[in-house]
Amino acid sequence: MISNAAFAQLMQQINLPSAAAEYDRFALYCTQLQEWNQRMNLTAITQPDQVAKLHLLDSLTVLTAAPADLTGMVTVATHDATVYMPMSELVDIAKELERIAAERKKAEENLQRIEAKLANESFTSRAPENVVNAEREKAEKARALIAKLDESAAAMQI
Repeated sequence: MISNAAFAQLMQQINLPSAAAEYDRFALYCTQLQEWNQRMNLTAITQPDQVAKLHLLDSLTVLTAAPADLTGMVTVATHDATVYMPMSELVDIAKELERIAAERKKAEENLQRIEAKLANESFTSRAPENVVNAEREKAEKARALIAKLDESAAAMQI
């Protein structure tokens, strides 16, 4: 079994506090995984240190801020959230750059449509104020998305 200290270190790597209760639950999980794996082939990963790294560390971790070091990370940005993934383990860099470029192009086209609408004197003078303001908010969100996509692409170039 992985030691409590090693488990605490792994928990620290994913920015989660380590407590005895978490270690006890993890130990139970490892034991049950190994027992069930003997009955039914659930996974090839059954060694406790590998279970900790590949069944625990690869799980989603919610952070309140971006990781300090974004090197080797893929950043997927939406209007409401940003997801950071360890690129070298999960993503084909060239394909991800293509995806980002396509998403950026779509966002840029959307922004151009919105800006054209806002530049149309007929639209801004006739539309209700809340509709015009909603279009301005959409434009700001599109600009922010484009900036995040540019940041993601730049981070992958490192």
